[in-house]
Amino acid sequence: MPAPDDRSAAPRHRPAAHSGIDALSAAALVLGLVCAACLTLLLVLKWAGADPWDGLTAIPWFAFPVAFLLLCASLVRSVLRRRRA
Repeated sequence: MPAPDDRSAAPRHRPAAHSGIDALSAAALVLGLVCAACLTLLLVLKWAGADPWDGLTAIPWFAFPVAFLLLCASLVRSVLRRRRA
């Protein structure tokens, strides 16, 4: 029976346990929330009769697809990580 402080008993090829959310998922989440906030603000301003800034339309137009691609990349990384384990 190995001693409790024997480091050679632990396998070295095992990947470290990842808990929580990784950087790709966090970036996609933040980008998606910013886009949703822009669209909500755009709708509220239009409902109030104001003339909203054109960037409120442009930000979600480009950022939602980027957030989607980041989420897809995060999903692929997660699947590949699970296959290696």
